Amino acid sequence: MAKSFVIGVWILFAFELYWSVVRGLECGYPGAPSFGRPHPVKESYRPGDAVSFTCAHGHSLQGPLQRVCLFNGTWAGQLPLCGIYFHVNDPLDNDV
Repeated sequence: MAKSFVIGVWILFAFELYWSVVRGLECGYPGAPSFGRPHPVKESYRPGDAVSFTCAHGHSLQGPLQRVCLFNGTWAGQLPLCGIYFHVNDPLDNDV
């Protein structure tokens, strides 16, 4: 009985240690492209959390749509860009 109790205590200790390490890792602010922002904006991000990005009016998103917080406390992928959106009229579309 005492042996199984000791094993149980060690398993519980190992689990608590593992969980405190995993839980303790968080990703910082994911960054924001110029003329854009991430969603959702939170105080902290845990591994597995994802953020998406939007751009201000007149700008279009170029690059990845989202980033994911990894278990090592870093963000996967690159920060996207918000480029200026130019609408070019197609001369064949003119109904003049």
